[in-house]
Amino acid sequence: MTSLVKAALALVLALASGCTLMLSGSAMDGRVVDSETGAPIPGALVIVEWKGDIGGPVQSSQVCFHLEVVRTDEEGRYHVPAWHRRPAADWEGGFYGVRNTEVTRRTYRQGYTQLRYDPRDRMTILMSPFTGSTTERLQLLSRVGTPGCGATDGSLAKEEVLWRAVCEEARTYPEARMPNTNFRNASLIQVVNDHISDLARELQSLHNTPNKPMVPCS
Repeated sequence: MTSLVKAALALVLALASGCTLMLSGSAMDGRVVDSETGAPIPGALVIVEWKGDIGGPVQSSQVCFHLEVVRTDEEGRYHVPAWHRRPAADWEGGFYGVRNTEVTRRTYRQGYTQLRYDPRDRMTILMSPFTGSTTERLQLLSRVGTPGCGATDGSLAKEEVLWRAVCEEARTYPEARMPNTNFRNASLIQVVNDHISDLARELQSLHNTPNKPMVPCS
């Protein structure tokens, strides 16, 4: 049984009296490598999202209730730590709880694009150098984030490292500072700053603390 399957099965939904429920995820280990050369890709971000359905059998919706973002080492290896917690919201601990859970993994690395999992080992993620246009790259960068994932338990704070990495790459493109019709005439830098500001507001709301501004992308 692969680590990914174990991670999904490890999400325990124990509905006892009083609807007690525990959410958890197993640790995961793997590699990120170049699809053509097999060389390790250090510094890649591995984004892992735990998702599930909430609501009754007639009407339900999917939520992303936990987020992990980790970075590969010099050998392209990554480690996602195990986690567990009690419900952080009524919808997580209700009669139906969280159902049909799934764990998804994806990667981000400056100048690369994710292709697929290695069919021989699904814990190995294959990436290749990006070969598209600048316009295509800016559009891809605008969609890297995980808006709202982990908002209930505070794990969404880990999204900041992702937007910081996108900011670093965006600053290498002069076009990222120009108005873009794909972003409603905003620049990609503005889009990144909007995400950073939204993240700061969500964390403030979650912790009920004064808004602590995050350093903008500039």
